[in-house]
Amino acid sequence: MERTPLLLSTGDGGGAAASASSLFGGQVRQRRGDLGSQRGPQGSPSGAGQQQQQQLLAPQQDAYMHGRAGALQSVEATIVELGSMFTHLAEMVQSQGDMVARIDDNIDETLGHVDAARGQLARYLKSISSNRGLMIKVFLVVMVFLAVFVFVA
Repeated sequence: MERTPLLLSTGDGGGAAASASSLFGGQVRQRRGDLGSQRGPQGSPSGAGQQQQQQLLAPQQDAYMHGRAGALQSVEATIVELGSMFTHLAEMVQSQGDMVARIDDNIDETLGHVDAARGQLARYLKSISSNRGLMIKVFLVVMVFLAVFVFVA
């Protein structure tokens, strides 16, 4: 069974790596090399160490940048799609607004027709009511003729 290497980066040079190595039975590897050998005269990393570190980080940075570029393109495509959806929605709202205006006009027109019909029904009721007297007279005349016809015959 192979163990995952442990990366220790402490400022004591290698003492921590040695103690960790003794704790884990010699399975600890130090991946950055001897930290003391990469330092310049004042304890700062040397130019060769920085270059090596940048070369190791370059593929990771490229992969990260490509991933971010892909994510940005995805976000841009989503925004463009949302823009087209909102444009379509605005067109639908505009057409619905026109439809609502036509329905409102039709309702107003229908209300006018209902009021006119109510007026005509009121006039018809009045004319029927005023003709009741005439209807009674016609009924009496028919009854008189019927009575005369029955008694004479």
